[in-house]
Amino acid sequence: MTVTRPLALPDDMAGVTVWPEAGTDAAFALPSWTLTDLYRGTEDQAIEADLARLEADAIAFAAALRGTVAGLDGAALAAAIARYEAIEQGLGRLHTFAQLNFSADATVP
Repeated sequence: MTVTRPLALPDDMAGVTVWPEAGTDAAFALPSWTLTDLYRGTEDQAIEADLARLEADAIAFAAALRGTVAGLDGAALAAAIARYEAIEQGLGRLHTFAQLNFSADATVP
């Protein structure tokens, strides 16, 4: 018996390939990703620009809100949280690029 579809797929997905045919080159290809959605490479000037901008944003955020959070009304607290999230999102982008770049090159000394 030959199994051509290892998973039961809905009828509208009958033509979808779940995984490559055994014994083909595609079956042995390792997954890869492109990091260019984040930065063009490790020398991309946008990395330094983002680091500088995020540092300035974090310093300004701390200076504006230190000692005041308990007294903020709902709208001001929501604005502070949105500002914090924007800083965290930028840092997350930098961290993701660094981690995935390292993981992609982990076998290269």
